[in-house]
Amino acid sequence: MTKEYKKAALGCLITSGLFLLFALVIILLLTSCSATKQETQLPERPEISWEIFQKLKGCKSTKSHAELLNEYLDTWRGSAEEEKAFMDLGLELN
Repeated sequence: MTKEYKKAALGCLITSGLFLLFALVIILLLTSCSATKQETQLPERPEISWEIFQKLKGCKSTKSHAELLNEYLDTWRGSAEEEKAFMDLGLELN
């Protein structure tokens, strides 16, 4: 083998090794980011608000689901009581 051939082969080997290392790092970063997002997803505000409203009403309500939903939308959503309930839980309002 000639000296130039050995030098070219070594350069090619180093370049391909660096490319593989770079690709591996990118793959690891992408998979770790997606796993983190899945673990930290919380219920959205409307879901939390509806659960709080239902707990406050308890099982004592004799209203139908439609009537209860109307009451929730008319009197609870956006009210000071709803905001206080969120602050009591330590949740930020969006």
